[in-house]
Amino acid sequence: MSHHAEHGFSKWAVVERASGTVIGECGLQYLDGGPDIELGYKLARAHWGHGFAAEAAQACLGWALAERPERVVAIADPANARSARVLDKIGMVREGRWHGFDHEWDFYVAAAQPMA
Repeated sequence: MSHHAEHGFSKWAVVERASGTVIGECGLQYLDGGPDIELGYKLARAHWGHGFAAEAAQACLGWALAERPERVVAIADPANARSARVLDKIGMVREGRWHGFDHEWDFYVAAAQPMA
């Protein structure tokens, strides 16, 4: 809540429409203090494989690229093929590796398309 109050974005609850159950979180925050805005998501395992992560991530990414001039990044554990598929599906591009939080991550980037 403090991140949202200070920056105008944060992680939000992901709610399954059919049941009204909170099944995880998705949203934006500064990666390791900034300057990059990171897209992140986490869902309960029982809800994996139903498209919820991609739907929530696409909505957050779309909002970010429409409302904020900065690029949006994401990090994924190289062993997490499901997360990589979500990021690929929503149009993020892998641009190498990033080291942080005592781990080596795949680093993805999305940027708003320049106006023609």
